[in-house]
Amino acid sequence: MTNALQLKVFRNEISQQAASRYLRAFESDIESGYMYYPPHDIGSIFLRAQKLSLDHSTTLGSRSLDILHVASALEFGCDTLITFDQKQERLAKEAGLQTH
Repeated sequence: MTNALQLKVFRNEISQQAASRYLRAFESDIESGYMYYPPHDIGSIFLRAQKLSLDHSTTLGSRSLDILHVASALEFGCDTLITFDQKQERLAKEAGLQTH
C-alpha cells in the first residue's frame, strides 16, 4: 500500500498530503480489524511462487512480484485477485483464480 501511494505521488496523480491521509486510513482499518494481515508461511509462498514461475513465466513473461502476489493469494486460500495489471491478471487466471 505504501509504495503504491508513493508512486502516485511520484506520477503527480495525488499529493503527498493525500497519500499520507490514505495511508493513515488504511492503518486505521488494520487497527480496527476491518482489514488484517493474514497469518502466513513465507516458505510455502516461495515454493508456490517457484512452481508458478516454472509453469508460466516462459509463456507469460511473469514478473517476480506478480508471481509472489499470485502465490500469496493462492496460499491464503483466495479465489479472486483484484488487479489492474494485465500480466498479473493473466497469471492469476492461469493459476485458477478469478480476477477483477
